[in-house]
Amino acid sequence: MATFDKNQKSLILVNVLKVILDLFTSTFLTSHILSITPDDLLGSGLLNIGLFYLTQYTVFYAIYFLLSFFVDKSNRVSLLRIGVIINGMLLVLLAFFGEQIASWIVAAGAICGISTAFYYASYNVMKNELNGRKSIKDYNLWSTILNNVAKMIIPTILGYLIDATTYSYVAIYIIIIATIQLIATFFIKSIKPKNSDFDPVEYIKFLHNDKDSWNKLKPTYYNSILAGIKTTFSVIVIILTIYTFKTDLSLGIFTSIFSLVSMLLLLLYKRTDKNPKISKKLIYTFLGLLPLVVCIVMVIWLNQITLVLFNFTLTLVVMFTDYIGGSERDTVIKNINKYEYIAEHQAMVEFSLTVGRIIAFGVFILFGLFASLTAFKILLILVVISNPFKFMFMYQQRTIRKEFEEKNKQLALEGKVISTNPNAEEEHIEE
Repeated sequence: MATFDKNQKSLILVNVLKVILDLFTSTFLTSHILSITPDDLLGSGLLNIGLFYLTQYTVFYAIYFLLSFFVDKSNRVSLLRIGVIINGMLLVLLAFFGEQIASWIVAAGAICGISTAFYYASYNVMKNELNGRKSIKDYNLWSTILNNVAKMIIPTILGYLIDATTYSYVAIYIIIIATIQLIATFFIKSIKPKNSDFDPVEYIKFLHNDKDSWNKLKPTYYNSILAGIKTTFSVIVIILTIYTFKTDLSLGIFTSIFSLVSMLLLLLYKRTDKNPKISKKLIYTFLGLLPLVVCIVMVIWLNQITLVLFNFTLTLVVMFTDYIGGSERDTVIKNINKYEYIAEHQAMVEFSLTVGRIIAFGVFILFGLFASLTAFKILLILVVISNPFKFMFMYQQRTIRKEFEEKNKQLALEGKVISTNPNAEEEHIEE
């Protein structure tokens, strides 16, 4: 395992616990919302789910953008703690009053959006400031692996709890996890780039004037729009599982198994990443097309077997894109030596993600009005067809990164300084 310092280890722990708590939120709240109209799952159920997430992500980005101005002027860790506290309070309310909260769909979505915004407005910036070009890939790899270990264990527990116990029973576990998460934040020391100032207008001018940097950054933003659409994958699997299996327990068991297999495949991919004999373009093409092919088969023959296969393909591509897309997103701004624009770059990525999410969940609402299995199948195809294009942009991101790596190697061989930027890797951080 890569060697991480105390800051990095603590931040990874905080984020793993965030993933666990998010599983509580999404699983419980989605189940509650769908239970409001159990006889109209593909009508009112789909419409309500779309409305909830549309509200959540719209509020999320509005608050995220406003907080970005404060993150740069204040202690990043303090804002992270506020997000942890708000999220913990939300989960306790959800455990005790889940059915009532689910009835207030717009309010519930807004509260979730506010909580998530406080967390990620600080986390996204700190992750990049605490990791340099060389360590960010290892950080994202192990963060992805540990997050998915949690996803292997928690869904099974959640499925059992939803089927066998009351929602209020899990409140004590939520409080314990949130408390550990809060304590872990006190082991993180906030650092930031020198002369940093969140100025999105200046960043847009920079992208407009520096065409070379824009050409290297735009695949990340285009990919992020499609990653926003990918957010619907887990929601679709929940809806299909309840519709087909009539229970959440099956969802947890299968998701856990698929997460384990996907994690092993990701580690195998990582070991072959630098092997030139293995075509990465072929791997990206295969992962891009696989869910779409299985989706078409499932649309024609919707049954438990095709749903299980579909769930596996989505679990696989989500894990790969979380790692690959996250790494490329974080390294590209460093590779063009623009550390002073870390916050602006992350805000632009989140904006792109939000655009994709609003489009996708807006379509959920539209197709919920038809309230039919045929309409839902069309929705599935429209959502999953984005996956091949997403992997195409991810391959472009990889190609750009490899060009930077080769350029830096050549400069090192020639004895030249890799960066002439005053905000170079070893100088860009201040306490």
